[in-house]
Amino acid sequence: MHLPVPAVDLTSLRGQDATVSFEDKPACPSPRGSTAARPATLGTRPAILLGLLALFGSLVSCANVNDRIMSVDPGGSTGTLTGLVASFDETTGTLRPLVGLRVEIEPGTARGITNAAGRYTISNVVAGAYILSAAGDGFYSAVREVQVLPNSSTNGDLILAPSGETGAIAGHVTVDGINGIGGVTVSSLPPSQVITTTPDGVFALPALPPGLYTVRAERDGYLPDQERVIVQGGQVAISRLNVTPRTDGTISGSVSDGVNPVGDSLATVRISLLYGAQRETITRPQATRPEQVRAGQFPLPFLHEYEFSRLQTGRYVVMAVHPEFAPGSKEIDVIPPRPANGDVILSRDGQTGAVTGTIFDPSDFPEAGAVVSIGLSGMPSIKTTVTGLDGRYFFAELTPGLFDVSVVASVFTTQVLDVLVTAGHTADGSLKIEI
Repeated sequence: MHLPVPAVDLTSLRGQDATVSFEDKPACPSPRGSTAARPATLGTRPAILLGLLALFGSLVSCANVNDRIMSVDPGGSTGTLTGLVASFDETTGTLRPLVGLRVEIEPGTARGITNAAGRYTISNVVAGAYILSAAGDGFYSAVREVQVLPNSSTNGDLILAPSGETGAIAGHVTVDGINGIGGVTVSSLPPSQVITTTPDGVFALPALPPGLYTVRAERDGYLPDQERVIVQGGQVAISRLNVTPRTDGTISGSVSDGVNPVGDSLATVRISLLYGAQRETITRPQATRPEQVRAGQFPLPFLHEYEFSRLQTGRYVVMAVHPEFAPGSKEIDVIPPRPANGDVILSRDGQTGAVTGTIFDPSDFPEAGAVVSIGLSGMPSIKTTVTGLDGRYFFAELTPGLFDVSVVASVFTTQVLDVLVTAGHTADGSLKIEI
């Protein structure tokens, strides 16, 4: 409900700068004990709104009015929260106090109730940072951050927007604090909204009721980021988030001719990992350590599988060289926590290509038993296979061209991946199934 006090006409201030003096009433001494007139310069309408938050308490006479107060048990140095709760009517340019509204702080259980002048006081508040909120019928909740100082009175004025007046959140997601990153899923809670950033990392969440929101940015292969944002009616709140590349990625696999592993004790295969200017090389096969061999097994088997670990999210190139085959390579996107498929298939003449990949379910687990088919783009499939227990599959001896790889897995819908096959190279056909 509203207190029937005279409205303050501010329409004459729109679109111009004006100096307005407010005189404290003796019954309402300021925290510093001053009763002198206080000048304030108000600019255009947004400046008027901000100035009113701090100055409107002086417009309403509070003689013979007692605030209704609820306190918290002081656990150290304490201060006081006091302020005005009001609504602003943009049509008439008037501001009116709201009576009987509950004002709360978080964390904690302290609260205050606005009196006949729309004012409240919460005393004995332990010094620190709080979220201050007020709600009332016909209005969106108003929320703001406050810092309570010991032995001080902190202003906590709140302006409630009428129901129906929404705000928005606009922001930018970066990967290093500077450069924007696209493809990031940004969500707000509550209510839940989900949007994807543009290639430059920009996003917007429109039509949000005023209140406190948690805005979260997530992308596969990156550590998420989130922050709390206060949305006011008719305003756009700004959110800046930064996602961090994970560094626990792996590339594992083996080098083969599509049937058998390549390399033996006389002629090993050299496998190199390229990432920018960095290069790491290992050779396979290597003799298996005795502790990895079953009792009585002889001769000692050779290990053909390889692994590069502790990799940062990003795109890598694996190159494989063996004296009896044409050199081969595979471009791989490392997206932790999913293990990247590093299987490379070599050909003796370097005239054909291959596709190797891993199928993952929506929870990033390998999808065993998925049916994978491949065919030239827009044409019927020419080969079909089934993923193993590790979710892996391969197609060898492919003529260079653009192919469609289709995946049918359990209850999920068929999904298709476009893959470009080039001579002497292995294309990565890994896919995460989306619901």
